[in-house]
Amino acid sequence: MSKLSGARYNVPAVPRAEIDRWPIREAGLPARVVNTATRLKLQTVADLRNLPPERLLGERRFGRRSLDATMRFFETCAELEAGKIGFRTIREPMDRVLAPEVWQVLVLRYGLERPDLDASRQYFTLQAIANRDDVTRERVRQVVEIGLAGLGQRLLTAFLEPFEKMLMDIPRAQGGIAEADAYADLVGHPAMAGLNPAAVALLLCDAHPQSWTYFGRAFILAPDETVKDFAHGLVRRLRRRQQPTPWAEVLAFARRHRLAGHLARLESTLPLLLSHLDGVIMMKDRSCLASERLGDLLDTLIRELGGRAHYTDIADRFNERVQPQEQRSASSILRLLIASRRFRTTDLPGCYGTR
Repeated sequence: MSKLSGARYNVPAVPRAEIDRWPIREAGLPARVVNTATRLKLQTVADLRNLPPERLLGERRFGRRSLDATMRFFETCAELEAGKIGFRTIREPMDRVLAPEVWQVLVLRYGLERPDLDASRQYFTLQAIANRDDVTRERVRQVVEIGLAGLGQRLLTAFLEPFEKMLMDIPRAQGGIAEADAYADLVGHPAMAGLNPAAVALLLCDAHPQSWTYFGRAFILAPDETVKDFAHGLVRRLRRRQQPTPWAEVLAFARRHRLAGHLARLESTLPLLLSHLDGVIMMKDRSCLASERLGDLLDTLIRELGGRAHYTDIADRFNERVQPQEQRSASSILRLLIASRRFRTTDLPGCYGTR
């Protein structure tokens, strides 16, 4: 990845016909302009473009300042049509559209300046930000929503395209899915302006969920709704079996789902996705078990160990069967055995059998 200092990233030109189809509420116009357009029952940018300025000025609460903002919007759109807009860092378009107080809340909430290469939707809690700014938690939540809505506006989305493409190219190079540490090459990249690239990627995922998503702890180049539908459908399927579902069946289910159209090399990318799905335990042979069926797996392991076994031996057998990220400590397995009514203690300390 090139790290040329001061490189300018040109925003791809957007045809006027496409801009004119933008819904007014999503275009990136000031709230007062949007409210006036709504009262006038204007639907698209084209409707606003074709309305005489005198008609707008005749509306209540629409003054010269609002008209100037509208004109600046159309001037910016003209530059966008001509392909004359470019930025050196991702901060430039953000600062151009988002209010400073909104940006600062997003920085804290998403950890955009965090030093470690990771991503979280709550790096700072709402309460911690509220205490810092002397406002309510609800106000912070509203500001986060305002920020995400602003990032989702068509104009800012267009401005961010070269930077979002840079971030999306990371999972794209890995077949459509990547973890946060894959963004290591972008740490310190001039275009990131000192921001954490994985945290910025998560922010843009939440602003543009129709394009990509951060699910579990992985960035996936598929609509958020598509990934969630796949996850829910797979878990429902796995729940029907007491034993792990063979990999061939899991792969066949994935190939039939629309998610398959977003992931390349499905046989190699799907295991990474499954490792991040709550509700799924992946075995070393890549067969999958619903987490709700964990008791059935422990029952099988105890029977394999002769009908009763020490909890540390059960934990060792469990960890031999599952993928590394699924492994659990002996104390964790002990808590599961104690909590379940299907297992009983034996006359030997620490040993458990099935009822």
